[in-house]
Amino acid sequence: MQKLQSDIILLEKIKKGDAKAFEHLFGQYWDLLFNAAYGRLKATDLAKDVVQEVFIDLWNRREKLQVTFSLETYLLTAVKYNIFKVIDQVNLEEGLNADSGMIPMPDEDVLPLEELYNQLEVALEMLPEMAANIFRMNKLQGMSATDVAQELDINVQSVHNSVHKSMKLLRKSLRYTTVSILFL
Repeated sequence: MQKLQSDIILLEKIKKGDAKAFEHLFGQYWDLLFNAAYGRLKATDLAKDVVQEVFIDLWNRREKLQVTFSLETYLLTAVKYNIFKVIDQVNLEEGLNADSGMIPMPDEDVLPLEELYNQLEVALEMLPEMAANIFRMNKLQGMSATDVAQELDINVQSVHNSVHKSMKLLRKSLRYTTVSILFL
């Protein structure tokens, strides 16, 4: 709860154009976001670009930004969303088409990040607290099942089982949204 309150205060300062607050946010979350991006892209430069884009977008939209849940989850979701953009761009540059197994994401069909984030958060709130935490750690923060199990002091298989059950439930509740395409 303390972290949530400090993040809310930090965001309010950033909304008012406080560059020092933004620098603090940048320093606080850079490593976490970079590690999440690198864990998925396995390319340092691409991972840096993804995280940089998240921070640039956050600053550019600071006055309109509405984060009603965890700032950390919001930023990690933004990183994941930008990773999909990078993958799409790389696939386009390599001449891959829809038959490659990648899901095409035309710009006109993509929901704003806040909308994606809110839909996912609402769906996660319907899960038991432990299941939601496991899902966030594994899927949104990019932690391995082993790391999640160690952090929560549970069995690795319990993590796998929980994520599997959560994904089934989330697929049902998010069946007709873009979130189901992106995260599940």
